Amino acid sequence: MMAAMGGPAMEKGSLRFKNDTAVGGGPWDEAAILNGFTFAAVKKDVYVAATIQMLGEAKAKALVAKAMGRI
Repeated sequence: MMAAMGGPAMEKGSLRFKNDTAVGGGPWDEAAILNGFTFAAVKKDVYVAATIQMLGEAKAKALVAKAMGRI
């Protein structure tokens, strides 16, 4: 499906996309840029994500950081 939409291919034998990258330095426990389209973070048991295409990477991180700061 991602290939049909022009998205990145998946790593062989894995559910992780080739260009998923971990991100540190925020109020989250773990965060990553997923498939080049989404910035997502987890804190405790809460998952928050923002679309990078709509906001840009910096604004997506700031929005998620603001939400995570309230948890």
